[in-house]
Amino acid sequence: MSTGPISSLYAALGMDSAQFESGTKRAQAAWNNLGGNIRSGATQIERSTERMSASMSASARSADLLASSLAGLGVAAIAAQTARLADGYTQFTNRLKTAGLEGEALAATQADLYAVAQKYGVELESLGTLFGRLSGAGKDLGATQDQLLRFTTGVAAALKVQGGSAADSAGALLQLSQALSGTKIQAEEYNSLIDGARPLLQAVANGSDRFKGSVSALTKAVKAGEVTSREFFEAALRGFGSLEAQAEKSAMTIGGSLTVLNNALGRYVGQTDQALSATQRVSGAITGLSANLDTIIPAATALIALVGVRYAAAGASPSSPPRRPRPQPPRATPLPPTWPQQRTRGWPPPA
Repeated sequence: MSTGPISSLYAALGMDSAQFESGTKRAQAAWNNLGGNIRSGATQIERSTERMSASMSASARSADLLASSLAGLGVAAIAAQTARLADGYTQFTNRLKTAGLEGEALAATQADLYAVAQKYGVELESLGTLFGRLSGAGKDLGATQDQLLRFTTGVAAALKVQGGSAADSAGALLQLSQALSGTKIQAEEYNSLIDGARPLLQAVANGSDRFKGSVSALTKAVKAGEVTSREFFEAALRGFGSLEAQAEKSAMTIGGSLTVLNNALGRYVGQTDQALSATQRVSGAITGLSANLDTIIPAATALIALVGVRYAAAGASPSSPPRRPRPQPPRATPLPPTWPQQRTRGWPPPA
């Protein structure tokens, strides 16, 4: 029996086994390369995630710092505004005290002027300044306290009809108080009233038999030095009737409404401050601080330096979370052993 075909079959089987083993090795190498690429990609993803996390943490710290700074600025702004309101009401009260008011008379005048300011949307402090200066010139004007209040009310009505800003109204009140400070109306201050409080000048002209409602005639007489403060004052009292009726029909401007709100806040803060003496305590603290700056500044500088050294030694913020261990990527699973790994000895049999 010939063994040729059998030998050829075994030879073919041997060749196929060798090719299969070679292919398996190539597949194993490709698998190992794939595993290496997966591990490398996982490492890069992990590093990118860490960088992103660090960036987000830095952004969060920046946002926290910004929020803290804004909150600090908000508190400082509120404190500054509260101090201004308290100071404004204190100055308003001091103007009236300078005019000789105290006790019940002071409280009653404060309430009356506040009502006038709220009705016509005029700054309370400026109205108090006008009333205080008029009180100082009361003898020259030949006016009583009631007439002074009546004049102040008419001026406030004129400013509402004028419809200017709070700053314009405050400026007009100041110019008017200066114009009435002497025996005769001062021409320079009067010129400011032409633009800032013309309804007031119209009321004066309407209440004067000499000027018969003509603001031009009034202006000419003032520039010639022919109008006394007393004549101006009395003519205004007579002409305020129609002016106040006109003010009742005039709508309050947005600026006037804000002035009303500011007056209410100033009165509340000022009265609370007077009851608790808060301004005196804050003023005393500021004075004490300014008197000890030579001691406070070096001590504060040393404290900041000490905190910085401790922070640098710690290496990180105490509130920083501990670093998590890096997750390990899965390792590639080796392929099963090839078949056959090696040709069986003695095969194929000899021919």
